[in-house]
Formats: sequence, C-alpha cells, structure tokens
Amino acid sequence: MESLKLISVASSSGNYTSNFTHLYKIRPTKEDSQAIRRQKLLEQQKKFRNNLQDSSRILLLAQCEDEEECKPKRKSKNVSTKNVSAGSISKQLMFSEWMEELPENFENDWLMVLCPVGMRVLIVASRGRTKVITKRGRCLWEFQSALPGGNNAFSQIFKSAYTILDCIYSETTETFYILDLLAWGNQSFTNCDTEFRIFWLQGKLLEYPELGLRNIRSNLYPFTLLPYFTCSKESISNALTNWPFFNDNSPKVDGLLFYHKNAAYTAGFSPTVLWLLPFMVQEVICSDAIVNDKYLKERPIDYKGQKVFIHTFNEEHKKKKYKKEHSHSIMMEMQIMNDNSTFTANTEMDVEHN
Repeated sequence: MESLKLISVASSSGNYTSNFTHLYKIRPTKEDSQAIRRQKLLEQQKKFRNNLQDSSRILLLAQCEDEEECKPKRKSKNVSTKNVSAGSISKQLMFSEWMEELPENFENDWLMVLCPVGMRVLIVASRGRTKVITKRGRCLWEFQSALPGGNNAFSQIFKSAYTILDCIYSETTETFYILDLLAWGNQSFTNCDTEFRIFWLQGKLLEYPELGLRNIRSNLYPFTLLPYFTCSKESISNALTNWPFFNDNSPKVDGLLFYHKNAAYTAGFSPTVLWLLPFMVQEVICSDAIVNDKYLKERPIDYKGQKVFIHTFNEEHKKKKYKKEHSHSIMMEMQIMNDNSTFTANTEMDVEHN
C-alpha cells in the first residue's frame, strides 16, 4: 500500500446519500475554471507564506472562551448545545469542492484520504479542556484529552498551550479521526503546506501514543490520524481494493478527499481540496484503477455520469437550502408578529388601565 511512509498509515443524488454534504461547493465561479482558481490561490499562498495574520487568527480562536462551559456529552441524543463564538470559530474549517476534472500533475502533487462516515468538527484544546465544535460554531460537549492544553491534570505550562484539529467524529466507534492540523502547542500550522502538516501530526501521534487510547480520566475519546495515500494508480487501487477499509466496516467509508501537497490550510471552500465518491474514480481519475465491487455497488441505479450526478446534487441541495431558509424566514416573521401582538395588547391594557 503506497501510503506516506510515516503514516500508520456528500450529499444525495438518486439513491446515494452522504454525510459530507457540507463539504461541497455548490456554485463554483463560472469566470475561472477550478484549475485557474487553484493556481491563483497557490501563487497567493506562496507569496504570503510568511504572513503572520493567520497565526493571530488561530490565537484568537484558541483564546475565544465563552463565559459558560460546554456540557459533558450525554447518552441521550438530545444534547443541549449553544453557540460558542460562531462568528469566529465556525469560519475556520477548510471545505472541499467537487473534483470537476482531473488536476494537472495529479499523481505528483496530490494526496488522497478515505473519509469515514461521521460529523465534521473542530477540536479546540485550550485552558485545560477540549471542546467539540461544529462547522456552525455549536459547542456540542467538552472533555479531558491528552492534547496539549486539553486536560486540567497537566502541568500549568502544558495546560496553557492550545491545539486545534480538523476531525471527523464517528458515533459508532466514539473516535475522532484527524483530517488536518491548524495549531499544536501554541504554534499555528495554517501557513504550512499539507505535506508538512501531515508530517508533524504523524510525529506527534507517535510522541503521544496515549492519544490513540481511551482513558476515562485523561483521554476520553481516542484520536486516530487518517492515512494519506499518494495518487499514483497503484496507490489508489491498493486503497480502494482494501475492503472494508476500517475494521468491521465501522465506520463506513463516505468518500474521498484529495489535498494538494503544497497548499496552506485556508478557511472556507478551497479548490486545493477536492471531493469524489469511490464509484467515480474509474471515470474521473483512471479507467484502469481497481475499485472494490462494494464501492461500485453504491453507484445510483439511474447514474448518468459524474457531471450529471454533481449537477443533480447541486440542484437538490439548492432546493433544500432554499426551503430551509424560507422556513426560517417564515418562523422569524411569525415571531415578530407575535411579539408585536403582545406589545400591542400590553399597550392597550396600559391605556385602559390609565
């Protein structure tokens, strides 16, 4: 398996569903192709590689503490959540775009990750506690972890550190699968390229093996770094013929993320991170790639090709988004009307009383 040496290493259309709906860019710009936008972004990142603004942004995020604490995770699914500085926290994650076409120098410049089904979260370990925050800035719960800054039992120096990870949480295994790194031990890595961020994570997980173990007091939820694979035909084939990819197929594979090796970690949607479903690999990447039949069977019965699939998905997603926003707008209008009615009634009562 041609994964990197030190590594232990979506959406609905037809009858296919995915938990990665939020990873997709619905409306890419028409003026520039994905390749042109990617090249512009890489050039811009290279030019401002030493810009310290990103470091300040990460420091701000780590110090962004609300007055109240998050609640510990409950067994019930009805876990109360609250907004924890959504304006800053929810804007830190980097999201992918659909792979519209095969990028140039794909085999040499890109890395592939098989993503598990789960919830995309930002892990923020700071001031002796570890918070689980959604892409919308909701703090789901907090716990004690072995991450720098994430445990009250650590020494004061270690506890004053902060760590920020981009993860996928699987309820089936109660494990955080690490996708990427934003900060570790008071040091920002958002300006570093993908290869270096992975290299650093690999080294740190070897240095802190306790992160991979479940410990009620010091590391309640295990952390596992997802394997990154090179993008040669052989490497991709080896990864996709290996089924199930996760032990006992738990969690299941949701899709494939592709990272440009030289890209920095940028907030928002990025053409340097691309998304593809396993059954599209032979069509988009390489017709000779070997893909396990289990993945190919996930292809919708009415599948008419990648471009049609993406177009259909985008249209369905826009309708759902419009319906959700329209419903929210109606609820707000009703609330305002109710508030106005209450105000009018109270005013009339005051007038009558006077």
